[in-house]
Amino acid sequence: MERQNKPTYQSNSIIGKLYREVKNVAQQKSHKKSFTKKAAMKLYDHDTKINGFEKYLKIACEYKHMYDSKLLNLMDYYGIETEAEIISGNILKMSKSFNDRKDKEGINHAVMSLRNEARNWFNEMKSKSNSQSGDYDDSYVVASAWYYVTYHSSYWGCYNEGLNKDHFLSFPLCVHDILVQIKKDKANSRIYRMKSRMIMNNAETALSINVKDKQLFCAENFLGSYAFKKLHLRTVGTSNHK
Repeated sequence: MERQNKPTYQSNSIIGKLYREVKNVAQQKSHKKSFTKKAAMKLYDHDTKINGFEKYLKIACEYKHMYDSKLLNLMDYYGIETEAEIISGNILKMSKSFNDRKDKEGINHAVMSLRNEARNWFNEMKSKSNSQSGDYDDSYVVASAWYYVTYHSSYWGCYNEGLNKDHFLSFPLCVHDILVQIKKDKANSRIYRMKSRMIMNNAETALSINVKDKQLFCAENFLGSYAFKKLHLRTVGTSNHK
């Protein structure tokens, strides 16, 4: 147990062991896990790629800069340490001047206002788009670009150069509904292709079996006819001999 101005020792009692366990857990939870470039390379979801998204990367990157800057200003103003806290509303610690329920409601309102503003940027991009992406709606192409500039490893760290802050991830969550639909469509497309392959394989197998059955039937008929003729010739030969 730790006591100031007194000798300390490691207690082997139940209380001492429990104290050390709690202290270790607290220390582990206090460490923030950042989104590293290695994590970006591993976790990027390739299902979100839509043909034609590349032409929107530049403007998507500019909007992400704006979003991150506004979000960081909110975090600094309220004394909130992590993006996860301010986005989820589960704030562990903030400035002493902001600590009651009313202030937390104000934070949630500020975050919602920022997300609505970002959604307006998205709608503006979509209205100006001419993606010609074939089977996909323009909103899919723009949302794909938003996700790419946030989660792809080639963009990791480019928004916080020279700044003591993490790589923020919540920008594409402003269009989460469209990203979820992209994921569903890609999954359904895979299921459709898989079922199509199964149907084709079954059809080819059935055709192959049918062909083999016909070949076997023809072979049996040929052998049966040959045997019958041979037997007939023997019978005729025997009769003539008599």
